[in-house]
Amino acid sequence: MLSRYYQQKLGLPEHSVIGFDNFHALNHAAPRILFSHDNVLRDYTGNLESKKDFYDKKTILLVRDPRDLIVSQFHQWRYRTNPSKRRLHSVLNIEDNVKVFDFAMNDHHGIPRNIRFLNGWQRELHKMKDILVVRYEDMRADPNEVMGRILSFVGESATGEEIDDAVEYAKFENMRKMEEKQAFRTDSKHLFARNTSNPDSLKTRRAKIGGFTDYLTQEQINVIDNMIHNQLSPEFGYSRKPNGEAPQDKR
Repeated sequence: MLSRYYQQKLGLPEHSVIGFDNFHALNHAAPRILFSHDNVLRDYTGNLESKKDFYDKKTILLVRDPRDLIVSQFHQWRYRTNPSKRRLHSVLNIEDNVKVFDFAMNDHHGIPRNIRFLNGWQRELHKMKDILVVRYEDMRADPNEVMGRILSFVGESATGEEIDDAVEYAKFENMRKMEEKQAFRTDSKHLFARNTSNPDSLKTRRAKIGGFTDYLTQEQINVIDNMIHNQLSPEFGYSRKPNGEAPQDKR
């Protein structure tokens, strides 16, 4: 959505995708935006136990329900990650027929790691000079409202029509079609289909809230729910009571 907004506002090439300073190089009115999973940067700086790399930076933190996130991560690991990179960074062997629940319970990849990630950010939020927390679920429920907040946060005074255009362009169905057509291949290594015959290998795979229930048994869900309820900070609204009550709305 951000890429589309700046494409239209600044007359940049359609299907171009923000990648730190590439938009800024084309037009200095475009900001530099660094997207990170918060792993490579800390490995580079050595700040493993704090978020000090972000303290003085304008930061948007995008979070998602760990249950849905872990299913998405599993498919990324299984179908999209380069085999050599997977062998280098993964403690699991793809040849072992790893299931979603096995992946979810793995301390290196799964729910435990995601809990540590969210708790780590929660502890540091008060140290951030300028931060906006965005929940994936809120963006899916009301993309126009969330996009408006994001643009305002980065200093843009967007019109309703500009926001509508960005949201329409970035709708799941349109993104899926463009990915299948390899529309982004020259501009982004992330937004292209690995195997168009396998829907699970697409970056735009499902975008479903609560889709984790399609991959886990109720018994497995109960195990994960208890783990999250007992260990995850309630700050982001994902703590789920063992009786299965839905996460609270934190908008």
